[in-house]
Amino acid sequence: MPTLHARTTLSGLWRAGGAGIAGLLLAMTAFQAAAQNVLWEDYRGTTSIASDANYIGPQGAPRFVNNPATIANLSALANNPANAVRTGTSALVDYGSNPFALCDSRTAANLQTDPCRYQAMGRVMYTLVRFPVAGTYTLSVAHDDSVQVSMSSSYTSTAYRTANYDIPVGALSSYTSGETDFRAIGSFNADVANSCALMRIYWVNAGGLNFNRLRWQHPSINGGAAQIIPATQFSDPSQASSSSGCAGSIVYPVPAIMVNKVVNLGRIAPNDQFTVSIRQGNNTLRAASTSGAGTGQQASTGALQVSTGNHVVRDDMAANSVQAIGDYDKSISCTSYQLNGQQQAYTPSGTGPDWTIAVAANTQYTCTITNTPRPVVTARKISERAVGAFTFTGTNGLPTQTLTTTSAGQAVAGSARALTAVNTATTLTEAQTPGFALSAIQCSGLPAGVSGTVDLPNRSVTLPAAAIVQGANITCTFTNAAGVDLSVTKTNAVASVPSGSSTTYSLQFRNGGPGDAGGAVLKDTPTSGLSNCQVLSCTPTNNATCPQAPADLLTANGTTVTAFPANSQINVQVQCSVN
Repeated sequence: MPTLHARTTLSGLWRAGGAGIAGLLLAMTAFQAAAQNVLWEDYRGTTSIASDANYIGPQGAPRFVNNPATIANLSALANNPANAVRTGTSALVDYGSNPFALCDSRTAANLQTDPCRYQAMGRVMYTLVRFPVAGTYTLSVAHDDSVQVSMSSSYTSTAYRTANYDIPVGALSSYTSGETDFRAIGSFNADVANSCALMRIYWVNAGGLNFNRLRWQHPSINGGAAQIIPATQFSDPSQASSSSGCAGSIVYPVPAIMVNKVVNLGRIAPNDQFTVSIRQGNNTLRAASTSGAGTGQQASTGALQVSTGNHVVRDDMAANSVQAIGDYDKSISCTSYQLNGQQQAYTPSGTGPDWTIAVAANTQYTCTITNTPRPVVTARKISERAVGAFTFTGTNGLPTQTLTTTSAGQAVAGSARALTAVNTATTLTEAQTPGFALSAIQCSGLPAGVSGTVDLPNRSVTLPAAAIVQGANITCTFTNAAGVDLSVTKTNAVASVPSGSSTTYSLQFRNGGPGDAGGAVLKDTPTSGLSNCQVLSCTPTNNATCPQAPADLLTANGTTVTAFPANSQINVQVQCSVN
């Protein structure tokens, strides 16, 4: 299984036309399919397979590059069925991982199984599928790895390989998280019961674990719950009798637009969600929004039938998102499919977040809009012993911002700021704030093995170009300690004191800030000529506290003050005898 998990989905909406509903139960019985009506062909891959010495398939059979798991590589090889290394049939499109259908090369024992000895890494499936009830169907797939589903309205043709698969249902790249993790691949309406279509499925395994399970869901089938498409709804596409009794073919609703939303590399903020919409003039015709924290395809408008003329496809942030749409890189990839024509790439006008599609008659447009987070940097501030306002500037699009701390030692973070350019060294600098000294800068969110260059004297950190990549979400914490301006004033009201008498000294211990000086030691050791000194009183101001042992002020070790905030004062009176 590959290490990359990007997932892209293209899905389609189509309609089934034909005769009216009649005798549903009788029709389902009449269309009861034989057991093995999904025809498949396996093709030889190049990687994660058994050795050539252990190969048991046709000698000289060509190979296709299966990693990355690109459908185009398989389809090119499968254009000639003689290139298949083995063929077979199955009752369902329900291939689990045990036993595996394509080679799972993760163990030595697996390499001795037929799928690995045939070096089978791609499978193409063909069948005729019947939709027993009129209404809306949704197809979903649990897959590992890439899957593409197409249908053909030429259900009466027995040349199923070369039929015109004019309904490009959709494609799912990469893989789901497990065999019970299904992703929607398309929805459609059957106008009448027993509509039919040929179905072709391409499936590629990049290596290791592999599975492919196809479900449908209809409000009137299985109590409305999704289920693996039953074998009874498949018929052998090579037999003319298989289409007997089909009420009509599936036809394309045109013109139409469908917009899929892919989220790549996650979200900058957990609350960020996206809305894609189809608009005409000032009117929103249909919109779809993402939810949760998933990546890959996260929303789709489904195919919406529209009129000809200009329509706008819009990409925007959903309600309650934190970041702006400009903080995400945007790309759009579109295809157009003209009825009875060929699917081809289509380029809408505009650069986003709005693009314009010039809708032509008989054409369906499928667009996938992908959002990838731009690299962002968040400044975070901790001020110790005091609070204050701190200003930051930066390069590479970082704006000037001021962070104000409200509690000493408690961090305050700014908003995530998107950078202008990727792969560009970026510097974040804090302006000098009077009374504070920068003690540390720490950055998180950098790639493994990459670190910033800290310059404490200039109060800055430079993030290297290797850190400034799409999806990077970097936080740099600047820690400052407030300085303190401590002073002592000692006064005595008399000019002279006779020997043998006493005198009183007034001491003012002051913290001029801006930091808190809790833990400071106060000391006033008596000089020679003084004896019997004692502390008469201690009076604090502005939330300062007196020492627990004021008398220790007069000792060699002094006494410690517990609380000594900025702009506070401790007034002490000391009486001594004059020798």
